[in-house]
Amino acid sequence: MTNKIVDHTIKALIIRCVAVNLILAGIWQLTISESSPWVKGQVLGGLVSILMFLQMKNTLERALVCAPDVANRKVRVGYMMRMLIYGLVLALSILSEDINFITVIIGIISMKYIVLLSAVFDEKLLKKRPNNNEKR
Repeated sequence: MTNKIVDHTIKALIIRCVAVNLILAGIWQLTISESSPWVKGQVLGGLVSILMFLQMKNTLERALVCAPDVANRKVRVGYMMRMLIYGLVLALSILSEDINFITVIIGIISMKYIVLLSAVFDEKLLKKRPNNNEKR
């Protein structure tokens, strides 16, 4: 269903999110004496952020081929599932002493900021995308 431009853009955003979260985890590792909870929180938040981004993509792809009332229901259910997963991850980080709550939040919002900043500042992503005129 998706075209090459969308696939390329999503792949680039995920790579950037992984890179940002690994850099932040490295910073926590180098600057904080007991950094294990901080690094675990950053990694967990980053993974959840990427997985929820992919889940949102899949939900929207399925919704685009449905009737409007069915699509509306699918999008709402997908949204509620994402919020439930976010809540469970945040509750886990609050209850666990091995995971830092703040870095989980930073990891979770990392994909949102990467998408926003890429949309504002990214000419490289637009210039390097593949030609979408080719048939698959």
